Amino acid sequence: MINMNVDNGRYDTFETGDIENNNSNNKSKYLYFLLFISLLLIVTLSVKVNSNKLINLTPSKSSNSNSKPTTLSLSIYNPDYDTLDVIDYVPWDYIAEPYKTNYATVDSMLFNDEALNVNDYSFVWTIDDVNYEGSSIYFQINKVDVQTASITATKDDYSFTTYFKLAIKYVRREIRSLTDEDRENFLNSLNILYTTSKSDGVAKYGLKFISAEDFSYKHLNGAARVDCDHWHDGAGILNHHVAYTLEVEQALQSIDPSISMPYWEYAMDSTLYDDWQDSVIFNDDWFGDNSPGNDLHELNTGRWGDVLVPLGDSYKEWSIAETSSLNPFVNGRGHLRSPWNNNPSRYIGRYNSTYGAAEIDMPSCSIIYECYSSVDLGKMLNCLNGVTHGPVHVKIGGAWDDSDQYTEFDDAVEFLKSVDRVLLFKLLWRTGYTRCPTACDDVDECTCSIPQQYLVSYGAKEILVNSGVWDVHSTILKKFIDSQLLSVLKIIQDPGVVGDMFTSAASFDPIFWPLHGQIERIIGLKRIKLMTDNDILFEEGWSFYNDDNRVLNGVCDWSGISSVDDLTLPNCDFSGAQSCWGHNADDVLEWSNFINNNEIYSNKDFYDFIHPWNEKLPYVYDTYSFSYCDSSTYPFE
Repeated sequence: MINMNVDNGRYDTFETGDIENNNSNNKSKYLYFLLFISLLLIVTLSVKVNSNKLINLTPSKSSNSNSKPTTLSLSIYNPDYDTLDVIDYVPWDYIAEPYKTNYATVDSMLFNDEALNVNDYSFVWTIDDVNYEGSSIYFQINKVDVQTASITATKDDYSFTTYFKLAIKYVRREIRSLTDEDRENFLNSLNILYTTSKSDGVAKYGLKFISAEDFSYKHLNGAARVDCDHWHDGAGILNHHVAYTLEVEQALQSIDPSISMPYWEYAMDSTLYDDWQDSVIFNDDWFGDNSPGNDLHELNTGRWGDVLVPLGDSYKEWSIAETSSLNPFVNGRGHLRSPWNNNPSRYIGRYNSTYGAAEIDMPSCSIIYECYSSVDLGKMLNCLNGVTHGPVHVKIGGAWDDSDQYTEFDDAVEFLKSVDRVLLFKLLWRTGYTRCPTACDDVDECTCSIPQQYLVSYGAKEILVNSGVWDVHSTILKKFIDSQLLSVLKIIQDPGVVGDMFTSAASFDPIFWPLHGQIERIIGLKRIKLMTDNDILFEEGWSFYNDDNRVLNGVCDWSGISSVDDLTLPNCDFSGAQSCWGHNADDVLEWSNFINNNEIYSNKDFYDFIHPWNEKLPYVYDTYSFSYCDSSTYPFE
C-alpha cells in the first residue's frame, strides 16, 4: 500500500506497506505489485496538491520487506524567529536562510495515526550533499539555492527516506519583527554605505558595494530629468524600485552576507498608533525624527545626524542636446539634489506638513486593498505609485516656504497650500515655463521663476493652459480674473524648500530603503493567487496607465535648447505618440547581474524574475498575509 501524509499542505513521507512473501505464488504477485507501485510513483512525482505544493518524494530501499507505513512531520527554520508563514504561499516544502544558522527537527512520527517514539530511531539528514546525524540538527549553507534534500530514519534493520524541496533564500521581514541584533546589523551596515566612498568600499568589500552618493545619482537620473519621470507616474514604479532595493540589499551583503533588506509595513501603523508619527520607525537609533523641530527642518541628531548631502561638483558637466534634458543632478546650491529644490542645508530635510497643511493621510488597509483589487497590472502599478507609497514620501519629506507670498496674494490661492504646489510647479518646470538657477551665492535668493519674457509673450492664462496646470484646477481657475491667475503663477513658479523624501533625491534619506517592500508584497500576493485560484480576475499583460493629471502625461524634448540660458521652449508631446522611456515592456533597466550571470533585464524580464515562485530570485518575504486588516472587510485571502 501507499501512505502519504499531508502536513500543512506538504507530503512529508511516503512508503510501501507490508507485502507477505511466503511462497512462490506470492512472489509473482509481489513483482506485479512493485510494478504498480513504480508506475504510481512516476505519476506522484508530478502531482500538485493542497496549496499547489509540489511532491518530489521517492522511497528508499528498505533492508526488510516487512516495513510498516510511517509518516514524518518536520520543521526547518531560523531559530531566532518563528516558523515562516510564507511557506503556505510558495511551492517549496521548507525554507532555510543563507549565511544563517538554521534548525531542522523531526516533530513527530506516526504509524497508522499512532505516535512513535522519535528517540527509538536514528536519523541522517542530507542537505547540500552534507550528512547530519540526529533527530534535531543545526546547519548553515552559504549560498542561495533550491535543492532536493532528504532525511533517512533507521531502526534496527528497517529504514525509510523522505525527500523534500528546500529553498535557501534570504528572508525579508517587517523591520519591527527583526531581532535587536539583526536590526542593528542592518542599520549599522546601511550607515557604512552612507559614510564610505565608492572607491574605498569597493576596495574593501568588493564590486557589489555602492555608496549613498550612488543612491542619489541613480534616482536623480531616473526621476529628475526634465523630459519626463522615467521611474514614477505609471508603469515604471515597481521594477525600478524593486531592482534598486535589491541592488542595495546586495551592497549590504557585500559588508555582511547574512543581511536581508527589511520592509516597513507602513499601512499597519494606522492600526498600531493613534498618530503615525509615534511609530518606533522614527526613533533616533532607527531612522530618526520624522519632523525635526529646528528652523531648517534638518535631521541633525540621532544615528543619521552626521549624514550630509553630497556636493554636486562631479556632476555639473552635461549636454542638453545629447540627453534632451536639463542637468538632473545639481541644484543651485551645488548639492546633489533635485535641480529645483534649493534647500540651503546639506542635512537631510524632513517636515510632516506641506506648507503648513497636513491633508494627506498615511495609507491604511482600505488604501492597500484598493490597489490589490485592481483588475489589471497597469492600474495596479498606477495605484501603488500614487495611492500607497507616494503619500509616505510626502508625509516624511514635506515642504515649507518662509516667504509671505500666501498672505501677499488673494485668499483665493489658499488651495495651493498643499501637495499640488509641488506637482503643479513640476508641470511648469518640465514644460519650460519656469526656470531654476544653476548657481546661487549663499546670500542670494535662490528660487525658480517664470521669465518676464514669457509673462509678456504668453500671459498668465496661456501659460497655465499650455503647461497642463489649467486642466488640474479648471473649475477654480476659470472663475479667476487675470490678476488672480498671475498670483497662482507667482506661487507655483517655485516650490520653496522640499524635504528630500518628497523629491527625486528621496533615495538619500535612509528611510527610503525599507519603504518599497509593501508594494512588492501586494502585487506578489496577487500573482500567487493567480497561480492557485482560477477565480482570480487580473490581466497581467504589461501596460501603462496614469489617471493623475497633476503629473506630465507626455514627453518634453529639450534637445533644441542650447543652454540653460536659452529661453526657447521645449517641444512637448501630450498626444500619447511618444512614451516616457522606462515605462515600456521592452525598456532595459539600469540594473544587471543580480544572479552573477551578467544578465540584463527589460521591464518584462524583471517582472518575470521577481515572481514569488521564481527559484532564482534570491529572496522571499516572511509572509504575504495582511492579517492586521479585517478580513471580512478586506478579503486579501
